[in-house]
Amino acid sequence: MTTPALQARVHKLLGSRTELKATTSLLSTLVKVDGTSLVQLDTSVNTETSSLATLRRTLRSSLEMQQLSLAQKALDGYEQTLEQVSNLATQVNELDAKCAQIVDFLAMTKMETQQVQSEAAAIAKNRDKVHEQWHDVKVFLDRYHLTEVEVRTLYAEELTENDMDTFVSTMERVRQVKADCKELVATDKIHCGYCKESFVTSRRSLLVRRFITALTVGGPHGIPRPIEMHAHDPVRYCGDMLAWVHQSIATEKEFFRVLFDGDTDFSPLGSPDHHLSTIDEPQKYADSAAEDGCSSMVGRAFDGVSRPLQERIEQTLCSPHGMIVAYKLVHLLAFYHYKFDQLIAHADVARALRHCREVANEAFRRQFQQLVDGVAASPQDYTTNLAASHAVLDVSRRLVTLLEVFQTSLLPEQEKEADLAPLFDKILAAVELMSQRSVASLDPIEALVFRINNFSCLQAPLARFPEVMTWYLKTGQDVDGWLRDLSELQASSVMDRCRGSTLVQHIHEFQQSCGAAETKTGILPAGTPGLDGETISRVMRDFCAVLMTLTFPQLESLAQPVLSEKAHALTRATLASKYKLIYEFVHDAKNGYAVSDEPTSSTSLSGSSSKQSQCVVLPHTPEEIRNVLEIDEGTK
Repeated sequence: MTTPALQARVHKLLGSRTELKATTSLLSTLVKVDGTSLVQLDTSVNTETSSLATLRRTLRSSLEMQQLSLAQKALDGYEQTLEQVSNLATQVNELDAKCAQIVDFLAMTKMETQQVQSEAAAIAKNRDKVHEQWHDVKVFLDRYHLTEVEVRTLYAEELTENDMDTFVSTMERVRQVKADCKELVATDKIHCGYCKESFVTSRRSLLVRRFITALTVGGPHGIPRPIEMHAHDPVRYCGDMLAWVHQSIATEKEFFRVLFDGDTDFSPLGSPDHHLSTIDEPQKYADSAAEDGCSSMVGRAFDGVSRPLQERIEQTLCSPHGMIVAYKLVHLLAFYHYKFDQLIAHADVARALRHCREVANEAFRRQFQQLVDGVAASPQDYTTNLAASHAVLDVSRRLVTLLEVFQTSLLPEQEKEADLAPLFDKILAAVELMSQRSVASLDPIEALVFRINNFSCLQAPLARFPEVMTWYLKTGQDVDGWLRDLSELQASSVMDRCRGSTLVQHIHEFQQSCGAAETKTGILPAGTPGLDGETISRVMRDFCAVLMTLTFPQLESLAQPVLSEKAHALTRATLASKYKLIYEFVHDAKNGYAVSDEPTSSTSLSGSSSKQSQCVVLPHTPEEIRNVLEIDEGTK
């Protein structure tokens, strides 16, 4: 019976006192698992003195205690069961981990086995391919190659009678091999390409050895000498290496042309004119393709030389040397770069030389910029005679040397470097900046003399170089303009000593204010302050005195005698023109002056002050002044 049914039965029995004994006997039938009674009933309960309530309490507590005991035993049994289940789960997990390891191991083993199988299949396939190739090579060598026995027979120094038959058969085999090789190369482009590549490879190795020998050993018996012996001279060192490569290119090109294109000395029947008139365009294209193919093979043959050549040239360019040497290297590399582009344009040697040429140009531009910056930043450097500064003298000498290198360049005229424009533009700008800073403390005349000396020092050596005629003429125009300014300043200085500049200024102001004489007939210059006869006479007397003892000490500082003479002539011509201007103004009848060659006594003019203001004494004519100043008729 279940617990709820048992409890219901107990309540029902307890409700009736008469059924107490039956209940007691019923409970006695309930036994434990081990055979004992589930409810221990006190015998005293059976007494009549026990009440029903006491029996109920005892039964209830006994049932609860037994229920608690059963629950405790069930719990203890459940904990043991849980512990066993946990142990079982741990064992199952360990078993699962081992199974997973086994699965991974099997998968890895399967993968490695597949890879090994694939490699084995590839190796087997490669083995079959190699075996097939070996068979083809064996067949090829059996047909086109001599055996070791046949080679020894050919190179044997002595032959016995028994060996003669072998020698004759070997010679027949050699003849047959040559015929088969010619047929193979002529009919199969692939084998012909292999043949060319083999020749190119062998020539490449040979050329590298020859180049190293030329650098370190030289020719037979020491002639020519090793190129490395001239490493101290950058121009000769690079020139010898490039000359060797250039000569070798020409030799190799002729070798390949004769080897693959036939004898170059062969000429067809008939005249050359007839041949040129009958040749067709496809033949021209074929010749061009053959030439390109020959150049390509020569270029590949020199691939091994390009790297050691480039490294040595770059090492030479990186070493410290002067700007002139750098400019020589620029033109040397430019010439050989032009030649290599004509012979093997797409080869590594041409590309290496192009790179070396760029490095040389950059090195020269860097050194030249340092020179220009040094001239522009040079301190105030002028002597008492205002000669050209030391920086300008050094620049002039360097420019002349650069131009000599430019003239001796081996490049054709259309291929020469167009780098003269930036050179001269930078130099002229630097000298101008230096002159402006140096003449800040000088007077205008000395400043012009110093500037003319500096630029004439640059200009004079350029006369013998037609390549720089543009800059020569431009500098000459600038110098001529400065000479005219110098003559104007020198003439103004002379005029200021005798107040002639003020007189000329008054004359110009009067002419501008009065205009034409026929419209302003009532105005005479004698009444204008500064234009009276006494003032003009005194100024002209002092002017003539100065002209008679005229000297130009500042113009003597001009370094070039031609420029000095030209400055003197311009100054004298300017002074003569000033004198002529005043002379013609006074002799103009509209101005109302009374002109005389000798001074008039004051008693003869004392009666009229207006006549005294109109009387002007001019002791010399303009022609006499020109004779005194030694001015030719053609001098302006």
